[in-house]
Amino acid sequence: MAFNNSTQKLKNIQSLYLNEDGADVFFLLDGERIPGHKIILTAMSDYYKTMFYGSLREDNNIDMNDSNVSVESFKEFLKFIYMSEPNLTMDNIDGVLTMAKRSLSEDILNECEQFLKNSVTIDTMFFGYQLALLYDLKQLKNICKEEICVHAESVLKSASFLKFPFEHFQILIEFDTLACEEIDMFNACINWAKAACRQNNLDVLNAVNLRDQLRDLVHQIRFTSMTKEEAASCIGDYPGLFLANGELQEIICMIGHNNAYQPKQFNWTPRYFNLKYNKNQQIECSRMSNTHVTDSPYQVKHIETTRFTCNRHVILRGISCDIQIQISTPITVQINEIKTVESTNERYNQRLIGQFILNPKSEVYEASITLDKVILIRPNYIYDINITFETHFQNPNNPDMYSNSILKRKMRVDHDIVFNFRRRGLVSRLSLSRFDNKNYFQKIKHNPKTWMMLAVCLGAGYWYWKRC
Repeated sequence: MAFNNSTQKLKNIQSLYLNEDGADVFFLLDGERIPGHKIILTAMSDYYKTMFYGSLREDNNIDMNDSNVSVESFKEFLKFIYMSEPNLTMDNIDGVLTMAKRSLSEDILNECEQFLKNSVTIDTMFFGYQLALLYDLKQLKNICKEEICVHAESVLKSASFLKFPFEHFQILIEFDTLACEEIDMFNACINWAKAACRQNNLDVLNAVNLRDQLRDLVHQIRFTSMTKEEAASCIGDYPGLFLANGELQEIICMIGHNNAYQPKQFNWTPRYFNLKYNKNQQIECSRMSNTHVTDSPYQVKHIETTRFTCNRHVILRGISCDIQIQISTPITVQINEIKTVESTNERYNQRLIGQFILNPKSEVYEASITLDKVILIRPNYIYDINITFETHFQNPNNPDMYSNSILKRKMRVDHDIVFNFRRRGLVSRLSLSRFDNKNYFQKIKHNPKTWMMLAVCLGAGYWYWKRC
């Protein structure tokens, strides 16, 4: 009986939503007169208690026209209070957050943050990040930052990026962890400046106008990470974008890789993607074949290169090498990232993203390296792991120059991650972490065995149906 009474009371309160019966306050907004009930609003927030009964007391008609909130958003905010069943959308979320922040309602702020965490996409990522900064939504802020850093190449081309406010763009461009080429960051700056010029009715072909929009943001372009050709196109295509009094000189010194020169205006620190990984998402890519040895041993060269590609974003945490060599001199390990042009498969813009030194005493077998900084492995990129032995192998008949293991060239990891090794090399295992939060049901969905079993069951069912 008590439960039924509570349910009925809740329904009675819900029936008052936008109902003028018993309403003792009206909010005036965009020509509408929206009814409210003081006792319900004051129970929800001290803000309304002060508005209705305190030092900021107003009459029963409250003007909301200067609130920068739409009628739809305000009604959705009231729906939170009366019914706890909001219909949040990307169109009304900004206004609901504004009212929740103004009303000091943590519950509504948390609900809005949860909605955004589940709803933001690549196209709306900057809108979500903008709201996270405006309303100090810490969890959403961290999620959006990581997504922007990982998918920088895509999100910098989205429509929501072009609407990003200058003060938030200033925060973004200072990120050292954006996973994109620096020429992509430069082009994003130009596109953003052109959108700002159009909004202010300025000529987008005038580089001076573009610079007026970007101001000192151009100093965050990392010319140290550009090729000479890329930097030359930035300067040549937009004459007047950079000032002659020092800026051009700094750019020239940076692209010349003058290590003794430290710019006074430009940021010369290369971007380096680094992400805190979840240990619960660790996976392994082992190339070792079930047949561990071969009759034709692989001869180890002075420089060994393991080249591979991957179809998804993953995080590289460490590597293991299948080598057994009697040496005591240092071994250098370098990891290079190479971007390709899909249509021609042409390689360009190779860059060093990791370097390590091994100091073996006498024997190195299944040598493992745990990276100090994890590396993001991206689709459409080639990765080379170069292992250089300081000792030159003089005797071609030395058995310590060979590897007897069979290493696979194609590996499927966790059902949906595929590695293709284009060169044998010596790397036998990659220690990885998933970047996404794939759950159990998604793993089943992407498991080829699931579809094979389903096909067998359907075939057996069809055969049994035909027999009957």
